[in-house]
Amino acid sequence: MSQHPVVRPNQSVHFSDLDGLRGLLALAVVLLHVGFNSFTTRTLGWKGFQFELSVDVFFLLSGFVLTYAARKGVNLGTFAVRRFLRLAPVFYASTLILIAVTRESVSPLELIMAVPFTGRDPVNFPAWSVCWELYLPVFAAMAWRAGLRIPDQAVRPLLIAALLALGYFDMGMAQGESNYPQRALFGLLAGHLLYRADISLPVRLEWPFAALVLVMGLATYWPVMAVTLPFIAILCIAAGRNGGSLFASAPMQLLGTLSYTLYLAHIPVLRMVQAALGEGADANPAAKVVVLIGSFALAWLLTIVIERPAMRISAQLVRAPVAAK
Repeated sequence: MSQHPVVRPNQSVHFSDLDGLRGLLALAVVLLHVGFNSFTTRTLGWKGFQFELSVDVFFLLSGFVLTYAARKGVNLGTFAVRRFLRLAPVFYASTLILIAVTRESVSPLELIMAVPFTGRDPVNFPAWSVCWELYLPVFAAMAWRAGLRIPDQAVRPLLIAALLALGYFDMGMAQGESNYPQRALFGLLAGHLLYRADISLPVRLEWPFAALVLVMGLATYWPVMAVTLPFIAILCIAAGRNGGSLFASAPMQLLGTLSYTLYLAHIPVLRMVQAALGEGADANPAAKVVVLIGSFALAWLLTIVIERPAMRISAQLVRAPVAAK
C-alpha cells in the first residue's frame, strides 16, 4: 500500500526528506572536488567514491519535483521565467566571483547558460548540469503544451527503459566518459515518469540511501555497478515521499536549503585557496577544511543575498495553470 501523503487538488506537500537527500548529494559533490578521493588514495590506498554520480540523482529529483509542481497544468511563460529565476541568479553570481578570482576568459554563451551545448564546460564547471536543468524542462513544457504526452499505459515500461539508459551512461561516466546530455535527458525523464508511476516504498530513506552510497563506492572499482544506481536512486525518492527519516532533521534541512548554492559556491572558494597555496593545496588537509568552511560561508551568503530574494520574486508571479487536455 502507498504510504506517501494524499495530495488533494489544491494542496501542496513539501518533501522534506528529499530536501535533506539533495543536501547530502551536494555535499558529496563538494567532497569530490575538494579532493576526498585523492586523500583516501594517498592515506588509505582506497579510491573512494564515484560522487559524480550524485548529479544523476539530482536530475531524477528535479524531474520528480517539477512534475509534482506542474501536476495541475503549467503556463509556459510563467514556468520558463520561474525556472530561470530559480537557477540563473546564483549561477551568474558564482560565475562572476570565479572570473574575478581566476581572470579566465569566458564564452558569450555563459550569458545564456548555454556553454554545455557546445560540448565544453562552463567556467564554473559543475554548472554544466544547470544548463540542462534549465532548458530541458522548458522544452518538455513546450512539448506538453503542444499536446505531446506519454500515455499512462506507457509510463512504467518507459520508466524502466529510461533507468536502463541512464545506468548505461552512468557506467560510461564511471569509466571516464562525461555523457552529460544523455545523463541529463534520461535522468529528468525518469524522474518525470517516476512521479507519474506513483511508486512509493514503505521503508525509511536511510536504507536505500546506504545502498546508494555503497554503489558509488563499488563503482570506483567495478564501473558496471553504476548501472544499478538509477534504480536505487528511485527507491530513495520513493522512500523519501513517506517522511519521518533522519533526512528531515534540522541539520539535514539546513544542508538541503544550501544545496544549490553550495553546489555552485565551492569551486570559487577552491580556486581562491589553490591560488593562495599553489600546487601544495591538494595535499594539505588544512586547506581542504578551509575550502569546506569557506564554501558553506559563501553558500549561506548567496542563499541570503541572491537565492531567497529571487525566489520571492518568483513566488509573486501570477500563476496561470493550463488544464491538462
